[in-house]
Amino acid sequence: YYVQTRVFKKQGIPVIALKKVNGMGVSVLVASYNCEEYVEECLECLLNQSYKDVEIIVCDDCSTDNTRTILRRYANEGKIILLENETNSGAAQSRNKCLAIATKEYIAIQDADDYCTRKRLERQVTVLEKNTSFDFVSTGLQKFYETGERVDIFPKKEIPTKDDFLLTIPFMHATTLFRKEILNRVNGYRIAWETRRGQDYDLFMRIFAAGGRGININEIHYFYRCFTGYTPRHAYKYRVGEFIIRYKGFKALKLGFKSCLLYTSDAA
Repeated sequence: YYVQTRVFKKQGIPVIALKKVNGMGVSVLVASYNCEEYVEECLECLLNQSYKDVEIIVCDDCSTDNTRTILRRYANEGKIILLENETNSGAAQSRNKCLAIATKEYIAIQDADDYCTRKRLERQVTVLEKNTSFDFVSTGLQKFYETGERVDIFPKKEIPTKDDFLLTIPFMHATTLFRKEILNRVNGYRIAWETRRGQDYDLFMRIFAAGGRGININEIHYFYRCFTGYTPRHAYKYRVGEFIIRYKGFKALKLGFKSCLLYTSDAA
């Protein structure tokens, strides 16, 4: 069942956030920004999961299009918990706000302009329940473009080690399911200039440095939207940020400073 947790008001319009009361299950964290064309597809795929014990927590990061109107409708219908940033804060901060009120045992990540298979959460929960020594599970994904091109990307390794971070991110962040305990252990996403991009790389390395472990399943359960004009990770300012992330992460993992000069990244 649902209980009312807060009411947001914007231009006199009440937005009621409802929280499903139950300790088990999956909390899905969705950071949204200007995705009016896609956010309903994202939410509907989550509402129609074969795994039923799901709460969806969305934090809108000051969208300037119709995204908030759509999200408020879902919140008023009791389908999601809605948070609204007062200033644009970035996806990491938005996810941390969602994490702070999440009530479930597992935490799933989903981008507001993407969608996933109906069995995504069921499959991932099953993997973690059967493999209790792992703290999170990722899957393969399919990148799809406005041109209609689709590219399947599968994990390179089932059980990555800390050495695999030297060359790339060995997990697909957008399609990851975490145990909430491991995210709480590392205090969620790190908020810094360099993690405006690369927050996923930073998070996974901090989890490993804290003794966490992850596993990949070689199946496609997520569909990752790619846009024309998207600024790639290798743009100069993001290369600087990633160098900082690598330096801090490799130091925590005791991988050596010189490895920061290595770079190749094709993970989402």
